[in-house]
Amino acid sequence: MKGKSVIFGLVFWGYSAILSAQVGIGTTSPNGSSILDVSSTSKGLLIPRLTQTQINGMTGLSAGMQVYNTTENALAIYDGSRWLFEKRYISGFVGLGDTIVLGNVMVKIPSSGNKSIQIALKGGNVSLSGSSLNNFQNSAAASTGAVTAFGVWGLMLETYGTTFKYWQSGADFLQEGSWQEIHFMDETNSKMYFVRFIRGSSTSNNYVELEQLL
Repeated sequence: MKGKSVIFGLVFWGYSAILSAQVGIGTTSPNGSSILDVSSTSKGLLIPRLTQTQINGMTGLSAGMQVYNTTENALAIYDGSRWLFEKRYISGFVGLGDTIVLGNVMVKIPSSGNKSIQIALKGGNVSLSGSSLNNFQNSAAASTGAVTAFGVWGLMLETYGTTFKYWQSGADFLQEGSWQEIHFMDETNSKMYFVRFIRGSSTSNNYVELEQLL
């Protein structure tokens, strides 16, 4: 009986030592500054994936907790009082009528009507406020350049929903090289965005970028 107690004590001591030591997964020599070192040249780390509803139902949260929000398609970190999303950004060359989507926000340059930024939501209604800077080229640019005209536009507490709506209905960027930049705030959800549109030389060669700043 005494021998069994000694063996049990050694096993328990060894188990405790392992728990308090550094842990390496995929490596036999974990980095000295880490408690856990995961190493691979062909695989990634997969953290818990939850919907926004599931995240909202979590309790007893600690600052630093991380999950992947499948509703927003973004990494979320809890700072002790609220969830923060990673900085998010999307850009690309698009055709007129193509939609750029980031989270719940959608933007596009319509294929008919004025060629300027339209905004809509995937779901719900929000109040947007912000301002834009516009650069209108009065004629097609040549090797010697082209005359441009700058304009600014402000908007406050305008309701946007699932139907696309112009940010500035009177703006029309007809010439290649013309551009529009907008900073707008989702007043309903306290989120800040930046969107830029540069008119290309054809209907399929326009640049649009959308970034969530906060």
